[in-house]
Amino acid sequence: MAAPTSGRVNLPKSPKEGFELAQSIYDRHLADGDKSELKQLVDTDWDIIGPTIAEGQEHHAEAERLKGLAEEAYRKRDAIFAKVEQANSDTASYLKGKYKKTPKILNGWGFNVDDTPKAKKKG
Repeated sequence: MAAPTSGRVNLPKSPKEGFELAQSIYDRHLADGDKSELKQLVDTDWDIIGPTIAEGQEHHAEAERLKGLAEEAYRKRDAIFAKVEQANSDTASYLKGKYKKTPKILNGWGFNVDDTPKAKKKG
């Protein structure tokens, strides 16, 4: 017969699951009333923590909603930026070809033209 384990407790890592566990603990604490074993805790007062759980869950839900909106906005931005980035590159190539001997003219379009010689590779 195998020896019993010490009963490892796996605590949730995510806020959603953490709030759900806290709600379950708080519900049991309320159900036990004055006989709740959790009244023995020294540094944690479930009568103070418990009422904050719902507010924390609301903030979490709002954060998740905003995260979804942000992801959607980033997808839209990236789709547009790909076209803008290509236009920037095409324009730089065109102007660089046209003004091959005087590339600093591209600064007038907002480009940053660096005409210093490239550093030699060490090796």
